[in-house]
Amino acid sequence: MSDRSMHVHLTLLLTSRSWMKSIGASVTLLLAALCLTHPGQAENLTNADILIPHSYHYGYKWTDDIAKGLDQTLSRSRVPLSLHVEYMDTKRVVTPNYNKDLAAFYQKNIRALRLS
Repeated sequence: MSDRSMHVHLTLLLTSRSWMKSIGASVTLLLAALCLTHPGQAENLTNADILIPHSYHYGYKWTDDIAKGLDQTLSRSRVPLSLHVEYMDTKRVVTPNYNKDLAAFYQKNIRALRLS
């Protein structure tokens, strides 16, 4: 396979991954909007604690775009929401034990939350 065809294949792969991420984020936002703004369901719910884990860091465009979409969608909820946002920072932190340390951190700190 030539360098040019390899470049074309990689470009197509990255484009399709980006498209799939956009579709996934759109579906997630749509489902959140439908579930949390439906009047019949909202009357029966009390305060909802929601954990929002971001793979990357605050200030990373992908993360900021998702946070903006979630904020726009969830702000229309008739259910009182308590959002708990966690940034895993996996783009910048690359150490051998990071995933293990992050899992231990979440096991210890997230257990105290009563997530919906």
